[in-house]
Amino acid sequence: MVRDHRLVTLTGMGGVGKTRLAWEIMQRLRRDRDAFDNALIVDLTHATENSEQSVVTKIATALGGPLRDHEDEIVRALTGSAILLVLDGFDTVLSGAAVVDRLIRSCPGLHLLATSRRPLDIDGEQCHEVQAMETPEAAFLAGTASLDKFDSFQLFSARAHGANVEAAAGDHAGADPKLVEVLQMTAGIPLAIELVAARSRESPLFEIASALDKKRVEVWGREGAEADQAHASLVACFEWTMALLPAAARELLPRLSVFAGEFFADAAEAVCEVANVSDHLRLLVQYSLLTQEELLRQNRYRMLETIRLLAADMLDRIAGEADRLKRLHAAHFLRVLWSAGNQVAGKEHFAGLARIGADLDNIFTGIENSRSLQDHRPVVDYSSEFAFTRYLPMTGRVAENLALAMKGRAAAAALADAGLIAACDNNLGNAYTDLPVDEHGENLRLAIECFESVLRFYTERDFPQDWARAQNNLGVAYRTLPGGDRTENINRAIACFEAALRFRTERDFPLGWAETQHNLGNAYVNLPTGARRANLERAIACYEAALRGYTAAEATKGIQRINEVLKEVREQLSGSS
Repeated sequence: MVRDHRLVTLTGMGGVGKTRLAWEIMQRLRRDRDAFDNALIVDLTHATENSEQSVVTKIATALGGPLRDHEDEIVRALTGSAILLVLDGFDTVLSGAAVVDRLIRSCPGLHLLATSRRPLDIDGEQCHEVQAMETPEAAFLAGTASLDKFDSFQLFSARAHGANVEAAAGDHAGADPKLVEVLQMTAGIPLAIELVAARSRESPLFEIASALDKKRVEVWGREGAEADQAHASLVACFEWTMALLPAAARELLPRLSVFAGEFFADAAEAVCEVANVSDHLRLLVQYSLLTQEELLRQNRYRMLETIRLLAADMLDRIAGEADRLKRLHAAHFLRVLWSAGNQVAGKEHFAGLARIGADLDNIFTGIENSRSLQDHRPVVDYSSEFAFTRYLPMTGRVAENLALAMKGRAAAAALADAGLIAACDNNLGNAYTDLPVDEHGENLRLAIECFESVLRFYTERDFPQDWARAQNNLGVAYRTLPGGDRTENINRAIACFEAALRFRTERDFPLGWAETQHNLGNAYVNLPTGARRANLERAIACYEAALRGYTAAEATKGIQRINEVLKEVREQLSGSS
């Protein structure tokens, strides 16, 4: 189906194996170079907003490189290649289906495989419902067929690794009725099978069968007679597994549902307030409730989305607990961001960026949780963290950066704090400046409005550092502003940079001084009036000053950029009259 159709959607209930099937399809087609040039997975399960932009941003991230989260750039990246994109968890962003429709129409070589509990409802979509595994019926016991022919038993046996399971299977009709009963009560749902199999290594089958039967009756009683039988079986297996956990681990798992995607043990300890958290996390991995891998030389844990939803439902039953933990979660990842920002500003630049990238889903979740709880100050703090607001455009997430700046500005307005509003206006101006080139003039005019608003609050006398930063940013906007009187715009930029240098001195602020000198040099290079040679000599003087500042601040990237531009401008000077 994936070879022959542009869009195939795997549908089915949670835990039935949609993601696992999609992953296997992707791996097989990756090996078949005659089918596609490349195959990539786009994880949508933790998108914080149900929007078209969420889909665009996630696809851009999966494609990698300096690609910006702008639909036109994605189309350009996908054009001319035969690519398979696996859109996992599309039911979280169904309002973004129009993006998929446009990409299919614009990119002839693109094929899409989506997993979703509901179809995307796009022309040409081919849906395949992922069915549960086949389980042996009670009538099986009267026959002679082996349990080996049932895929539910094969999975159960592979995960159980127990001699008691092999003995219970028998060769023919001698199979233990309790094993058949256990398989039936999983309803053939792979996730339920794995949960039960993990405990069959230690518990007799008759105990498992009896406990599952009681738990399923309890779920039906709670959810009503209309409850879906397969879903009730999954919930029963999950709640039965939870009941077997020690009290501390049983308390921990629902709390872990506040995390989006993956998390480190220190985050679980800080947010969930459970002692000896590493021991409990290892136990949850053994019970197949979490998965574990290594990242940044630490154990990294992940909860399957279906487990997370079931755990979140348990947490919601405790009055006020979910909101309390969401606040702890937002506070923790704000601290993570501050710590990473210190690394980025210091000698551990790349380690700080890697930590931001590792926790990006949780950072965005912390922002959205704070907004939903109307906790305005954390939203402002997230949107104002310098390393984060630089990381996003650096990794191509310019639309997300603009959305973040707008959320911060709205939160500051809700707090009615003039200082915070000015800081957020500065961030918003930077976000507009970073947007793609289409409609760049309008974006820069909006940026200029933001910086001029900042300067109405930040005066040179009362807030010299913030004033100098805003002057520098305003100069950048004027220097790059297309259209209008080019000479007037560049001269305005020069005036802004020279104003900023009244505070940003070489002795006290070498890095800020270097940045502004660098920008001033760029302005003189682009000045269309006056003697060309004199403008280039002024630019070289600015660049040499910037080089001193970058060297003093040990800013490797700045030194490299200045050396490159100095070589180019000196060549221009040697060729000028």
